[in-house]
Amino acid sequence: MAQRINQIVPRVLAALILVNLALILGCGGTAGVDNGRIVGKVFANLRERSATRLPEPGVTVVCQREGATPPLIRTTVTDAKGDYTFPDLPTGAYVIGFAKEGFQTIDTTSGATSQRTAVGSQVRVFIDSGRTSTAPDVTMIAL
Repeated sequence: MAQRINQIVPRVLAALILVNLALILGCGGTAGVDNGRIVGKVFANLRERSATRLPEPGVTVVCQREGATPPLIRTTVTDAKGDYTFPDLPTGAYVIGFAKEGFQTIDTTSGATSQRTAVGSQVRVFIDSGRTSTAPDVTMIAL
């Protein structure tokens, strides 16, 4: 009888270990992580040396997730009030670019000059789980 128990115990322990591993691995990944969104506003300063900023409609806005493989790139266009939204984005860091004919482009690779945005060389935003991240305002400069 003792010999039979010695044969069964290792098998039961191995089965319990496998079940626990399956539960642990099955609960990993994105469990409990919700997508977020980015919102922002684009202005245009059509008069040099003017403090007037007007909302700029029709600007193509691109966001690219940093370090994503394959790349995650989304595109939208600003509305009549210069507002844009990127809904349903996975958590992580994003670089945002802006383009419209007749204006200096702010791209996701080389970024913007400090003359075009107030945030330095690139517009970067981080999305937390289930949150809305507000990107800094961007002012497009006419060519």
